[in-house]
Amino acid sequence: MLDNTTSFLKSSSEEEVIQMAVRMMLTSGQTRAQLARDLGIGQSTLNRWLRETFVGSPYGDVMESLFEEVCSLRQENALLRKVVSGH
Repeated sequence: MLDNTTSFLKSSSEEEVIQMAVRMMLTSGQTRAQLARDLGIGQSTLNRWLRETFVGSPYGDVMESLFEEVCSLRQENALLRKVVSGH
């Protein structure tokens, strides 16, 4: 996926890149640090894009909080699956 993402980043407008990055943050299950590394951008840039996407939305703070919780729960699930499977 990284090769496709890299091609997309090079050939897309800034707005398209921001939308794709925010969508990936909300759906990929990766931490912000992991996703920023994969996209080749700074974590602070990713954080700013998320904040700016939801600015003006009455749910902006709630969305960011929920995103953090979902990421944390996905990491816990991955750890528990590892423990249960014996790996």
